[in-house]
Amino acid sequence: LWIFTNLMVDISGSEQGILFWVQLTIIGPLIATPLFVFFVSLFPKQNIKTRKIETAVCGILSVITVVSLFFLKTRHNIEGVQIINNQPEFKVGVLYLVLLSALVFDIIFCSYIAIRKISILNKQEKNQIVLITIGIFLAIIMGVTTQIILVVLLNYNNLTSIGPSSTIFIVIFTAYSIVKYKSFN
Repeated sequence: LWIFTNLMVDISGSEQGILFWVQLTIIGPLIATPLFVFFVSLFPKQNIKTRKIETAVCGILSVITVVSLFFLKTRHNIEGVQIINNQPEFKVGVLYLVLLSALVFDIIFCSYIAIRKISILNKQEKNQIVLITIGIFLAIIMGVTTQIILVVLLNYNNLTSIGPSSTIFIVIFTAYSIVKYKSFN
């Protein structure tokens, strides 16, 4: 979804079309936060000791996501768009700070879950978790940097098309984990 909406931003010709698609680009990362907690809590096995807190955090992030979706088409998401030198320039709203906060919390919490889970995993499962986690964190770090930090904090929009491409790290590391350790079997 994130890749598709960013592609549509790149190929849209009018400011109105760009504004529409730029406003939708936040959906993918918003939805990813509760799904990431859900994935990390279940893969490769669930830790019964932390199940209640994982469920609560997933629920809170889901509520934040649903509430944020109501603000997609407002100035709280994207304040405006203009085309400068055939490149879309946009000013983000407060919703991007909410997303940044949710993603930072998500990364910290999912790291906590993974660390707590290490003690209940066998060697093969630990290797699977490490590989998939490396892919996810590389994608998150690159995506957060190019889509949020550079845009929100530095008002630099020229690298936003790189962010969605960072999901290739997830694909590569997950594929390697599947082939080498037969993950998800």
